Amino acid sequence: MDHEQHIADAFANIHKHEWQDARAALSSSKHEEEIVYLLMRIVRFVYDMCTEDAWVHRHTNKHSPPQDDLEEFLEKRLPRTLHKDQVTKPVRSFIKACIKRVHEMTATKQPLTIYWLPKGDPIEHEKFELEGKATGHLCDWTVWPAVVKSDGTLLRKGVIIPI
Repeated sequence: MDHEQHIADAFANIHKHEWQDARAALSSSKHEEEIVYLLMRIVRFVYDMCTEDAWVHRHTNKHSPPQDDLEEFLEKRLPRTLHKDQVTKPVRSFIKACIKRVHEMTATKQPLTIYWLPKGDPIEHEKFELEGKATGHLCDWTVWPAVVKSDGTLLRKGVIIPI
């Protein structure tokens, strides 16, 4: 298995483990759609932060360690709909795992990217699996993004909920 595939697989495993734990931890205070949307926003915000950090590192050789990124994320980039008292141990573990893996994805010579479908777009079955036993032809929510190489080659399918 090549290095890029290993990174993509490790990122996908977050959905199977830390994502599920964070989802369960938030279920007492939020509706299912809110939770899915919030967790996806966290992934997107982490991706943006790590992409910026990788760009700075490439152009200045300055690099912040992932622990610093976790604290920066919690202080400055936490989605407004997630209150600090909701950042329980499972949610914090989810954010930390995302930062670690996305950092690896964006720090490679040819950075890996995440890909999600906007609500209402036709489902790209070659890039996404459907959540559970759901059926449909249009995307309602991207639950977990697909991982692609810079040349567009799919490394790992994402997960969506169809309309």
